[in-house]
Amino acid sequence: MDTDLAQNYAKRYRRANKELLDVSKDIILNIRDQTSYLVDVLKKKLELFEDLNEDEKKLHLINLVYQQKPQDFIDNSTNIHNQLQLENTKKILSDSDLNYMNSLNVSLGTGSPSKYFDEAKILKKELNWALGGHYDWRFFSGIINYTEKQPPVLFGLIRAWLTFTNTYGLNTWIAHGSLLSWYWNGISFPWDNDIDVQMPIADLHKLSRYHNQSLIVDLGQGGDEESRFGRYFLDCGTFILSRVKGNGNNNIDARFIDVDTGLYIDITGLALTDTKTPTRFNHELPSHLDRNLLDETISDYNRNEWLEAYNCRNNHFVRLSEVNPLKLSIIEGQPGYIPNNFAQLLHNEYGKKGLMAKKFKGFTFLPKLRMWLVSRNLNKFLHNQEQKQKLERGEVKRDDEEEEDYDNIPVKHFKDEDYIDLLFDQPELLVEYILTRNITEFHEHEIKQLLNGKDTKSMLLHDDHLKTYFPTIRHDYFTYCARRENYKFERMVEDKLKQVKLSKEAPLETKQDEQDQQNQQDQDQRSKPIQQGPGHPPLLEQTQEATDDISRTRVDPHPNQPDA
Repeated sequence: MDTDLAQNYAKRYRRANKELLDVSKDIILNIRDQTSYLVDVLKKKLELFEDLNEDEKKLHLINLVYQQKPQDFIDNSTNIHNQLQLENTKKILSDSDLNYMNSLNVSLGTGSPSKYFDEAKILKKELNWALGGHYDWRFFSGIINYTEKQPPVLFGLIRAWLTFTNTYGLNTWIAHGSLLSWYWNGISFPWDNDIDVQMPIADLHKLSRYHNQSLIVDLGQGGDEESRFGRYFLDCGTFILSRVKGNGNNNIDARFIDVDTGLYIDITGLALTDTKTPTRFNHELPSHLDRNLLDETISDYNRNEWLEAYNCRNNHFVRLSEVNPLKLSIIEGQPGYIPNNFAQLLHNEYGKKGLMAKKFKGFTFLPKLRMWLVSRNLNKFLHNQEQKQKLERGEVKRDDEEEEDYDNIPVKHFKDEDYIDLLFDQPELLVEYILTRNITEFHEHEIKQLLNGKDTKSMLLHDDHLKTYFPTIRHDYFTYCARRENYKFERMVEDKLKQVKLSKEAPLETKQDEQDQQNQQDQDQRSKPIQQGPGHPPLLEQTQEATDDISRTRVDPHPNQPDA
């Protein structure tokens, strides 16, 4: 029986019955035992959802808030590993669980792990070589940062991730720069290179155990929505047991990677560790845990446990009260979750400037449009407006007159007419505004409610069902490229058929062309007098005897020079 099924069974049998094989080389197939094994495996698969109540089983999204528990942040890697080993002795482990157990074995036995994730390394002589660090090397196909191709990819990534995690009840929320961009207008910054999300260590284990190495395909949600063709590879690092920074090689736990470009979502797990917390937490410690006490029996783990402060492997700390409960929100038009005290988390990481400054990385925020615009384009518009006004007043600018410092002109002084003129002055800005205005307007109302401590349920839910839906604001990457390049599948097939036809005809045509060319060369050679050296008769007068004599029929390239 030469099938993959039989070979896999034989492989498992040899692995589990080494003692029996020492006695007999026969591999025994017991149908009853295998049926029981299948039932046990299916039971294990269903345990993934046993932690969820009936409401959560439907979809995480129907909850306005989601409470997390301290135990979700306790790393139980050792217990999970021991349980898997016990089940392995009973021969009830599926292949995926066996692989996970082996991965934990490697993680347990590695003190200083090597770097798991590698990025695209580009020669420094190339322009924008440093941007290769934002791409997974396996799927890298060229830099698309700051081009029209980047927004569809990042939009597809966050959309697919939120849909995937909500479908399987995995707790996750946007973090760092992605949370900051949501704070401003509900969509990504135009200069964003990747997306950051966090999750409790318990959910990271579920993600790694049941979904690692999966290829997730986003085909759209049906209805009036266009079909999508997004493909995303989920890769979880091997060294999950290491929950501290260590050698710094593995700050990221997992990545959700766009297969077409290599851009990715960074996924980090938060866990209770013995890493020292930032000083901002010191004043919240009770007297018996004060850091000034010289009591060696008190560890940082004890302090962190009391604070309910958890960190990732890059030493970013959050307290349970800062993320709990997670709140439902709209992210890039898609339902997802944000931390409870997002404002405090952002202030801790970016300071007041990150929440207030309307100019950053060459962009300016336009409050009325709720968008970021390239400052250079804004300055050009302001310059043209000033020149227009001068012409209307009959003023002429001198050649030596200094340029106005438009960077210091606050956009808060813009009138509605100025915004209208700006939109029609820059078509790309107008298109982006039309695409995003419903989402950003909704976010403007939502953020005001959240910052004022008000409930947003009426904005989001109706009878515990999501009532706020937004049209997809961006094509997926394939569709975008197809529309941009006027791609048609039928045309591609025709082109391929033409190439096949040409490749079949090419050998015959080439052979005929070569023969024709040779005949022409022979004809030219016969009709053209050739200069001969002394003692050599003209070629056309040679007899057959002379032709057979190579030394005589050879055309001497140096007829006036003696032979060597």
